[in-house]
Amino acid sequence: MTFVRAQNIQPVHTVSQAYAAYADKGIAGLFSNQAGLHAISGVSIEASALQRYFSEGILEMNVGAALPLGTYTAGGIFVRRFGDDIFSEQSFGLALSRQLFESISLGIALEAYQISIENYGNNWQFNTQIGFQADLTKSIRIGTHLFLPLEEPDQLSFSNQALLNIDVSVVAEKHLTVKAGVRKLNDEDLGVKVALIYEPVEKFEIQTGVLTFPSQYSFGAGVDIFNNMQLFATGLFQSDLGWSSGLSLRYVPKQ
Repeated sequence: MTFVRAQNIQPVHTVSQAYAAYADKGIAGLFSNQAGLHAISGVSIEASALQRYFSEGILEMNVGAALPLGTYTAGGIFVRRFGDDIFSEQSFGLALSRQLFESISLGIALEAYQISIENYGNNWQFNTQIGFQADLTKSIRIGTHLFLPLEEPDQLSFSNQALLNIDVSVVAEKHLTVKAGVRKLNDEDLGVKVALIYEPVEKFEIQTGVLTFPSQYSFGAGVDIFNNMQLFATGLFQSDLGWSSGLSLRYVPKQ
C-alpha cells in the first residue's frame, strides 16, 4: 500500500503541494531534498502530524531540526513515525547540505529505518538519500532526489524501495509559484505532479496540488503567527481511500 512507505512520510507543507517540494530551499529540504537545506539562516525546527483517511491508527509524524555549519553548509536530524502498536514504521536520520557553486547545491542523508509488526517482530535497515538542486535562472530551479535502500528487501521490508523525484519550481510572478515534477517508486507507475503556491497577502499563502499516481488532490494554507513561526494546515483526498488532514509548525529565523 502506497501510504505506508517511509518515502511518503513527509511534512504537511510538502503533502499539500502533492509532494512537489524537491526544488524547495530551507527547512523543507531536511525531509525532502537535502540539497536545499543549506539555505537556512539559523537554527530551524519543524514538527508535523497527518491523520491519514481519518483513521485513528494511521498517523504520520515528522520532527526535525537543522542549523548552519558554516557559510555554505548546513546539517540536521529528523525523525519519522507512522502507525500504532500493531504496525508501525519509524526512522531516524542525519542530513548534510552543501552549496558547491552560486547556483548548484548537493545534499545527502543517512536514515536508520525500522518496521514493527505485532507477532512478527522487527526489522532494521539503512537508507541513503542523495539530492541535487540547480538555479537555472533567478526564477527557475530544478531539484532531483533519490531515496535508496542500502540492503535488498525481505518479507518485512516492503516499505523500503527506491524512489526518484524530479521537480521544477518557477516563480511566475511575485505572489505565484508554479511547480511540476515526476516521481517513480520502483514497483509503481510513474506519477506526475503539479502544484500552485499563491500568496494573496503578506505572511499568508495558499497551496494546491495534483498527483496522478497514486491519484490524489491536496490543498493547504500557511500563515506566519509570530515573527519566526509558521503554521500550516492541509487536506488531502485520495480517490481509493478518502480524506486526510494535518497540521505542521515551523520555527524559521528571518534572514
